[in-house]
Amino acid sequence: MPPQAPSGDIVRTVTTVAVVILALGMGVGGWLRQVATMTGRTLAVAGELLLFYPTTLTGVVGTALFATAIAAHLRRMESGVGKRESDRA
Repeated sequence: MPPQAPSGDIVRTVTTVAVVILALGMGVGGWLRQVATMTGRTLAVAGELLLFYPTTLTGVVGTALFATAIAAHLRRMESGVGKRESDRA
């Protein structure tokens, strides 16, 4: 029978992988809810790369970088910057 990891480790690993996939999609694909800026893409990729190295510090910093990229993107969306005239309501 293969060894089983503690439930907390499994949840942390699955959550980290989900964040890495989202950061990779935003950074490489260039989209979140609209076109991402180069700064947002850079933050997302930097966060994603840090999450590949599994330590507490790199996990916290990587997640913070990605969260900053998302927050800046959402703030930009709310202000209407980067939207086409037809998208504004």
